[in-house]
Amino acid sequence: MRILHVIANMGSGSGGPTAALRGLAAAQAAQGDEVHVVSVNLDGPPWRPVRAPGGRVREMLDGVAWDFFPGAPPRRWLRSPALARALPAAIAAADAVEIHGLYLHPLLAAGRACRRLGRPYVLRPLGILDPVIQGRRRWRKRIAGWLGSDALLRGAGLIHVTSEAEAAIARPWTGGTPVAIVPHGVTPPPRPDEAALAAARRRWLGDAAGPVLLFLGRLTAKKGLCDLVAALPPLVARWPGLRLLAVGRDEGEGQAARDLAGRLGLARHLVITGQLDAPEVGAALALATLFVLPSRSENFGLAVVEALAAGTPAVISPGVALAPALEAAGAAVVAPPAALAEPLALLLSDAARRAALAEAGRAAAARYSWAAAAESLRAHYARLMPASR
Repeated sequence: MRILHVIANMGSGSGGPTAALRGLAAAQAAQGDEVHVVSVNLDGPPWRPVRAPGGRVREMLDGVAWDFFPGAPPRRWLRSPALARALPAAIAAADAVEIHGLYLHPLLAAGRACRRLGRPYVLRPLGILDPVIQGRRRWRKRIAGWLGSDALLRGAGLIHVTSEAEAAIARPWTGGTPVAIVPHGVTPPPRPDEAALAAARRRWLGDAAGPVLLFLGRLTAKKGLCDLVAALPPLVARWPGLRLLAVGRDEGEGQAARDLAGRLGLARHLVITGQLDAPEVGAALALATLFVLPSRSENFGLAVVEALAAGTPAVISPGVALAPALEAAGAAVVAPPAALAEPLALLLSDAARRAALAEAGRAAAARYSWAAAAESLRAHYARLMPASR
């Protein structure tokens, strides 16, 4: 099967959706499919910076063809006339088309091209239909709706979501379009050797000997980093060597977290590393006593599953779509963002409970496989193909 994925940005630091597509595309290629991904060359592929001032740059990785096209103003919309011009031929050559996202120019262009060619497509909304996200920058979303995002959503042959919680959010928007729940897989970061782990500890933690709380994700308001900082005072009073390690690209929340930590007299207890590569993330997970994600909204929670796969016990918020299933499996503790201190203290003081969570977490993470996701999507794509061939 020839599969085309269209996503607006595969650049470094672009978060879970792009990490998920890298895992999915590689698994689809491994099952024998011919996989092609098109995107805007915002800052180069995450595995090797490139420049593309004059046109498309193609990279081959894990059996997948990745085409990156130059962008044009306005940058906010990731506009790429070159990508839009290439889409009709790419769509005509594909058996199945999946569009990842809703509001940006490459996605709207892909939807228009599919509809003009009479080709059905799968739409993965990436959690954008969540009320928390819909409540932000509404005027921009209205403009995007007029420009084609409403038509992109209405014209899909199938909506691909990754959890039952995301499906419940999506269904009121779909107008009866079928919704397929296909969970992400997980590619655990490599565990470092002892020398790399010791070097990471020195670099991030210095001589601090207390427990380590790990926040892993983009530093943006919805992820709840400031809620976690606000929970620190009673924990630091009990464990003076405690450190909060915040890992991820700073999208504005890093300074707010630093300011709050400073006002609380806890500046030295907050360590913000910026974005890390996979081995460094593996080191952060290995150093962590607990992984904590107090997010308001996560349509899946890929970082949570990565932490569980690495054996790091997790505390997550009800806003993480996987929270009910993980809590029922005894694989994570679920707590509201405003009430983190007590469950964190209970776990930090109970090594046996942390060990039980880690064991259950590994078992839960093992259920999320990129191979299974690729196989499931292939069946969904095949059901759309008769109308397109």
